[in-house]
Amino acid sequence: MAIHPKPTVTGSQSAIVIGTGGGEGDVIHTDRDHRIKIQFHWQRGAEASTRHTHPAGQDNAPASDRLGAWLRVAASAAGDNWGQVALPRVGQEVLIDFQHGDIDRPVVIAALYNGQGEPDAQHNQKQAGPAHATGNAPAWFAGNEDEHAHNAVYSGIKTQEMRASQSGAGGYNQLVFDDTPDQSRLGLATTQAASRLHLGHHKQQNDNQRGADRGHGAELATAAQGALRAGSGLLISAYAQPNATGPFLASREAQTQTTKARELAESLAQSAQTQKAQLQGEPTPDKLEPIEGLKHIAEVLGATDSGGNTAAGSTAGGEGDIQPTGGGHGTVTAYSEPHLQITAPMGIGLATPKEAVIVSGATSTVIASEDIAVMAQGQIAIAVAKGISLYTVGTKASGDEPNTERGISLHAASGKVKLQSQNGATKIAADKKVTIASVTKHIDIEAPEHVLLTVAGAYVKLKGSSIQIHAPGRVTFWGSMHRFVGPMGDTITEHNFPRTELDLDRKKTAIYPMSL
Repeated sequence: MAIHPKPTVTGSQSAIVIGTGGGEGDVIHTDRDHRIKIQFHWQRGAEASTRHTHPAGQDNAPASDRLGAWLRVAASAAGDNWGQVALPRVGQEVLIDFQHGDIDRPVVIAALYNGQGEPDAQHNQKQAGPAHATGNAPAWFAGNEDEHAHNAVYSGIKTQEMRASQSGAGGYNQLVFDDTPDQSRLGLATTQAASRLHLGHHKQQNDNQRGADRGHGAELATAAQGALRAGSGLLISAYAQPNATGPFLASREAQTQTTKARELAESLAQSAQTQKAQLQGEPTPDKLEPIEGLKHIAEVLGATDSGGNTAAGSTAGGEGDIQPTGGGHGTVTAYSEPHLQITAPMGIGLATPKEAVIVSGATSTVIASEDIAVMAQGQIAIAVAKGISLYTVGTKASGDEPNTERGISLHAASGKVKLQSQNGATKIAADKKVTIASVTKHIDIEAPEHVLLTVAGAYVKLKGSSIQIHAPGRVTFWGSMHRFVGPMGDTITEHNFPRTELDLDRKKTAIYPMSL
């Protein structure tokens, strides 16, 4: 029988987390295994919580790591290279329990708020105490006035950057749940570059304050740079998906619109070719690059509808398999290749006060079921390496349209209109009347070889230094006087057209590099 039996402890006790003895850098003190050191309130010494010295003159309360042993800290999950990590910092009050009542086997089981918080404001009324203890009041609480006047609707976790642990007034990260009735919100935020993700009923939140309404839905924002990447495909859509019943990349609306656009484009291309408006060497409409591109995009989007044949745990057309996990079954569908799709039922707007650039390494296609308007306050320049074809069906306008005229119109309110074919012929033809008029000046028709005017077999031909007039019938000259004088002549305007060479292969390589 032991003369001095080992003391036992009933219940739990609170203590203060201690570090290296104070100082600006004394924020968190731990070893490799996340153990910490503490000082009990009943210990006596130079930095005792009670401010009592030890009767024997010993310093058993130095509030530094000279004291005691390392204590384990309880966590909600603790595994091999995984688990929850939330170490109490120096100055915090923690709750200590003793395994089987053994005073030599203390364990930190929780951290405690202490002191008394400021009414309707952040922080504790008393910031610090003996043993380097900090006054810790909750960041979120039930208040009474102004934007603090709400119930304890906030829950979650808010961290604090190391250098501000003692004051609680520095940068932080937080995960906050707002459970206000009919105004649920989830917020994940950091003060670094004001980066945040908010879901639900958006409220302006500043610590405990619930401010003005900001909207509903989802917000992902940052004051610095942002990137959104998806290696197997990305959908940005304003179409609702009630109850999230389908694949999250489901794009049936966009696929339908793309298919209809292809049908419209193919029909117009067929009409143009029927009217001989195609470019030289142009393939049949179904083989045109824009048509094939639209067909390909529709097939990429349609892969989300064909995932039923995909093996469980894999992605239809994706870049790699999704590893199966216990308790799950079925398939995951995706685009058949990395594709970015932007779609909306009521319109898409892109605006910038500066430059906007759209670049494609292959074909760019713009199709509208109704009208396309291109306007500029400055200039519009169109340059191509091969050919340009302008064609309109010219269908009759409906009575409710402001402009019932159809066809192609080129107008210049001021300045010149110039048409040149610098290395070929120019042909102007019409099924009906052709009118060439100068309202205030003259008309010049020039040619280095000859000019021919012909109607129904009769002609006037100006060639070299002679003029030929021929008619299968009568030739009549009307005038009050006929004068024939000696020979005269005039010169024509010389047109010197420049020549240029374009290395398409070299240009294409420079504009569209590929990188991984």
